[in-house]
Amino acid sequence: MPPTRAQKLEIYKTGYTIASTRYDNIYKSVWTIFSYMTAISAAILSFGASHFYGELLALVASLPLVFWYLTTYIPLDRYGNQTLDNLTELESTINDEFETRVDHFSVFKTKRAERKMRARYPIHCFMILILIVAGVAFVMVLGKAIRGDKLLKPNETVKKVELI
Repeated sequence: MPPTRAQKLEIYKTGYTIASTRYDNIYKSVWTIFSYMTAISAAILSFGASHFYGELLALVASLPLVFWYLTTYIPLDRYGNQTLDNLTELESTINDEFETRVDHFSVFKTKRAERKMRARYPIHCFMILILIVAGVAFVMVLGKAIRGDKLLKPNETVKKVELI
């Protein structure tokens, strides 16, 4: 027996709620993970500067951001776009079958496409710069390692202070 009109509406509402929550959670996750990776990079720059020479420091500090970009941002952004497409299709289906006007994500998608500057463009530009820095640093570290140059700064001895 096919679902009744009320059952269909309930199915669509549930699917729409789940998909819209998923869409929100995808981008919350992207930026939460980015904030963690940025904190790790900042900690490496802060505390690693006394232990690593510049090339190794640049390479190691850039790795968390490169990791975030390649393993989090690119796949989750693609997934977010697919979810947005699913939401706009679902809105269209609901509007056609129930003669309503549910268009939150459809309007968002249209307005987003009209914008000249979206968040993805500066993200890609920034990450291309980080990837170039990481690549150059990697080549320099590799060159130093092949030549036998030191990559780590020597341990500095701390003078013992005695309290009298």
